Amino acid sequence: MIVSNKVTVDVTVKEVLSKIELSVSDSTINTGDTDTFTATAYDQNNNTMAGIAISLMENGTEVDSGTTDSSGSVQFSAKFNKAGDFTFTAQAS
Repeated sequence: MIVSNKVTVDVTVKEVLSKIELSVSDSTINTGDTDTFTATAYDQNNNTMAGIAISLMENGTEVDSGTTDSSGSVQFSAKFNKAGDFTFTAQAS
């Protein structure tokens, strides 16, 4: 019987952006106020991801962009100069 040597192999799983969660500090504000949005990037294993470029979109138009920090989050500020309903999303850019 011939037996080979023992071999150890390290396998690294490549992180893949799976979702971006967007939260807002206050969903009801007054005209002229500024609100803070936080976007957090997650991989396929629900771990946060640093270094992901994210754009904040208002009604389909980019209003700001940034890169996630070591905690996987990036913050944006938006000033509301007029009354109305606004739809914000975050997307990888």
